[in-house]
Amino acid sequence: MEPLKILIFNRFKILSILFAAMALSMLLLMIRMKLNQSFHFLFLVWNLFLALIPFAITTALASGKKPYKLYFLVVFLV
Repeated sequence: MEPLKILIFNRFKILSILFAAMALSMLLLMIRMKLNQSFHFLFLVWNLFLALIPFAITTALASGKKPYKLYFLVVFLV
């Protein structure tokens, strides 16, 4: 758990900008849905979530020591 805490504090500026942009996108989408009474672009929230998964995996792989081959294989398969 300690390496994850160090990683978050080292990359706090990038992560905070990323999450602020995601929150703004979802807020604008909710405002659009309220004004138009349409759920047409609701898939964009799922798209943001799916974009976050590879970012988290690559950040975790780039953060620490060289991972074991088995660990790398499991992460690669995920």
